[in-house]
Amino acid sequence: MRTRMLAAVYAVLAACAGSEPQPTLTITPSGNQTASGPVTITAGPVELANEVTWSTTVPGTISGDKGPSVVYHPPPSTQPVTVTAAARGQTKTVTFTTQSTALPGHTVTGLTGNVDVTYDQYDIPHIFCANQNDCYAVQGYIQAQDRLFQMDLFRRIARGKLAELVGSVQLGQDKQILTLFVTRDANRIENNLVAALDASTRAKLDAFASGVNAYIAFLKQNVALMPQEYAQISAAITPNDILDWLPEDTLAVGRLQQFQLSETIEEETAYGLFGQRGSGLEQLGG
Repeated sequence: MRTRMLAAVYAVLAACAGSEPQPTLTITPSGNQTASGPVTITAGPVELANEVTWSTTVPGTISGDKGPSVVYHPPPSTQPVTVTAAARGQTKTVTFTTQSTALPGHTVTGLTGNVDVTYDQYDIPHIFCANQNDCYAVQGYIQAQDRLFQMDLFRRIARGKLAELVGSVQLGQDKQILTLFVTRDANRIENNLVAALDASTRAKLDAFASGVNAYIAFLKQNVALMPQEYAQISAAITPNDILDWLPEDTLAVGRLQQFQLSETIEEETAYGLFGQRGSGLEQLGG
């Protein structure tokens, strides 16, 4: 009799346990949201949080696919993105619309149509255009807007004119560049490279230069935006002292980078010879 009573109690307890409601999945935030930067999405309650799997309608916009929370990163476009959390047969969603701030437009001479520039959550510009050369022109404008001093600095280094910017302390380097970056018939390498360009490539370099020069022209009308790096050097440089960008400047900087990457050629050759000798010793030892 006692055994039967215990069995009955166990049955009642089991029935009660089975009738307990399952925890309800929740996520915060949820529904329709706007986002201008990263947003953390958290799942609950605790009983379900560690079982949650995450998915999104736009790949690459969430930081992971499992766990109690993920970070949503808005894509460059303004298309809505739905993030879904799932656990124990339940799902919850949140749909984000990117909220972007409209910036004032600028004019770049020579564009064949409108060009849109969208900045993502990392402040990286994404350029959208119908004509490829229009993209190169706007790239030149934005690059000058963000990095004009660096561009001007490397251009002067590459063309042996750094002393104009920082004084006679760099005359030695200028002489070295002017000696190395010439052809056997004493022509500047960048001049020969530009002369040998095909029409399509020349058009791209011209477009990029036009964008850079559009920003330099804008800077001359807005002197207060002069990059602060110029104020840190002894030369009293003004926007009027910054020469227009040329296709030759682009190729000169490219040649400078090539030269810098090849400066360790002697070390790399020595490493290669050492490796060969080591390989030979291993073969002898084997």
